Amino acid sequence: MNQVFCQSCGMPMKESSVFGTELTGEKNKEFCLYCYENGEFKTKYDDGGNDPILHPIYGRGRDERG
Repeated sequence: MNQVFCQSCGMPMKESSVFGTELTGEKNKEFCLYCYENGEFKTKYDDGGNDPILHPIYGRGRDERG
């Protein structure tokens, strides 16, 4: 498999387990699961469209533990 990178955050996606998912459950090979899940982007922005809540894999984002 050729090296694939998330088109949103640039994370290398070495395994299909980190591919995002469509609403149908199909894997999306363009975006990682941290950016795209169930057919929707997960990145949130403040009211002004700035300062995204960053990707948890880089240690700067919010995770499910709060």
